[in-house]
Amino acid sequence: MRRWRRRTLVGLALLAIVSALVFLWPTAEPPGVTRTNLKRLRLGMSEAEVQALLGPPSADLTGQAPASGPGPAGQGRLLRYDGDGVGAQVEFDPDGRLARIFPYVRDSFVERLRSQLRW
Repeated sequence: MRRWRRRTLVGLALLAIVSALVFLWPTAEPPGVTRTNLKRLRLGMSEAEVQALLGPPSADLTGQAPASGPGPAGQGRLLRYDGDGVGAQVEFDPDGRLARIFPYVRDSFVERLRSQLRW
């Protein structure tokens, strides 16, 4: 009887460990607006490079006074990119180069845990 209990407990412990690994295992980064892709943005990137990384913009805020966040500083363009819980307002200078990035992130518990564990 004791062997049966010990085997059951060991089996349940192994099942819990495997389940945790499967649930927390890093997956391939999907294309589009994601936290990882926002981290890949670098000042000086062209508009085409940003669109290749994030996809098409959700909105062009260039001629509008934004409800929140900054407006364009000069004659550049201000574009908004939205994803699932992640997004950014991205400003390009008159030459079409990335000048400023204003990201926002609404993390889930799992994403915060993965970030802390560097997964």
